[in-house]
Amino acid sequence: MQNIKKYYPVFMSILSSVVKHLCVTATFLIVKYLFFFFAPRFTPDEKMLWQTLVMVAVYLSTSFAFSLYDKIQFAVFAKKEKQKALPELLSFNFIFDLCVTVVFFVFIVSDFVHPITVIFAVFSNIGTYIFARTHWLSLIERKKNSWLFTAKFLLHILLAIPGLFVFFFLVSYIIPTVSTIVMVLKLISYTLIIPLVIAVILYIRALKKMSSFLKRLNKYCSEKKVKAPKIKSPYLSVFKNRPKNTFEIEINGKIYTCNLISFTNIFKPVIFKSDGFFYRISARALKRNDRPSMLFESSFEFESSHPRIVIMPSSPYVVMLQEGSMTKTFDTGDICGNYKLFTPDGFFGAAERNTLSRKSYE
Repeated sequence: MQNIKKYYPVFMSILSSVVKHLCVTATFLIVKYLFFFFAPRFTPDEKMLWQTLVMVAVYLSTSFAFSLYDKIQFAVFAKKEKQKALPELLSFNFIFDLCVTVVFFVFIVSDFVHPITVIFAVFSNIGTYIFARTHWLSLIERKKNSWLFTAKFLLHILLAIPGLFVFFFLVSYIIPTVSTIVMVLKLISYTLIIPLVIAVILYIRALKKMSSFLKRLNKYCSEKKVKAPKIKSPYLSVFKNRPKNTFEIEINGKIYTCNLISFTNIFKPVIFKSDGFFYRISARALKRNDRPSMLFESSFEFESSHPRIVIMPSSPYVVMLQEGSMTKTFDTGDICGNYKLFTPDGFFGAAERNTLSRKSYE
């Protein structure tokens, strides 16, 4: 019984996401049919544009309804000691729905709408998810409950179909030609999709590098007959720096505390400082020896009574170390403050040579 209660929100999240996208499909087909039946004739490019606009509007409307009027997620959210909108973006509910959204647009409706739609859908999920929790915070503060959620949800879904049809029908006559809009949409899609594809490739690269390091670490522990460390959610470090998520490992009879830091953007140099912080800087600014006016620093500091090691499974092409006003190019095994920094090859090489504890200048 306890397990059922524990996993009930997870099950409902999966069901809600599936029903949401079925609802998007049904609403889209109905609105599209009504629109093309009553609207003027369009060229193939214009038809694709209108279908894309209809899908974007339908998805925004449906996503808004499913996020705002989700009684179960509202109950889960209200029970938490601290209700915040942004940390919820790492919840199963959000991530699963985001994955279903990407699959839906890439593999199911890609023939009917422009590829740029998936970008709008992803940002729609993020926006409606945060907006819903911001709204829920105001409900909790005013001690309101969710007993009207179901009625409001059904009313929203039912009114969306005639509302969207009338809107697009009127717009189609206000804008008699859309060739310019088609051209602009194509330009925007190229502008957005190319960076998105590059970002996806870089994240996949970083995840593969992390996977390779973990396999190599397990193989090393197996060969040396030492206990393999339990690293909590190592792949999350690809998306967010997590300096407190450390692990201990015994190498050559000595215990080391290690932390994994991955960098997805391999084109932007990183500079580690001896005070336990690092910052990113553009290659041009680094070449001119400029200091950024604002330092968006991140900490890699963690406490340990053992020697502290930072390992970078994925690192930029340029890594620098800074102590005071002096900056030098990083070499694996260099000391930065209380830490030794390694690439995976450097770490395992030093472990084999039993030089992990040796000073970099020795």
